[in-house]
Amino acid sequence: MILIGTSGYSFPDWVGPFYPPCTERGKMLDHYVRHFSTVEVNATYYRIPPPSTLQAMERKTPPGFEFVVKAHHDMTHKRSLDDELYGSFQRSVEPLLGAGKLSGLLAQFPYAFRRNRENEKFLGELKQRLPEAPLFVECRHNSWVRDDIFP
Repeated sequence: MILIGTSGYSFPDWVGPFYPPCTERGKMLDHYVRHFSTVEVNATYYRIPPPSTLQAMERKTPPGFEFVVKAHHDMTHKRSLDDELYGSFQRSVEPLLGAGKLSGLLAQFPYAFRRNRENEKFLGELKQRLPEAPLFVECRHNSWVRDDIFP
């Protein structure tokens, strides 16, 4: 199955081209779910929101709607393994996980994240620390483009 959604949904410059004129930011998700069945949550890359934020988003979506949540930049760009960071992230996404709407987590790495033993080990650690959801990994360096990665 292929799902089509966007990387975020609350963009002021979409008012007019996609959202009806004068659409308030708080009403954008209501309109978005009439056209798409999935969305990538980018806000978690910059700041881990309280669980109530993702719970409010979950409540505005119909059954079967899916969220992919981006990992916080400290996880991917600083390669942090801080327990408090991962605990906070896990609590944040729990409302989506509990509702069965968390279809995955996206770890978007910088170009400098090259394939080597240390970074392969980090990916294993990352998966161990994240909630029970598929982990999608976006690596930008071409050292990851190898036959043994793509069966």
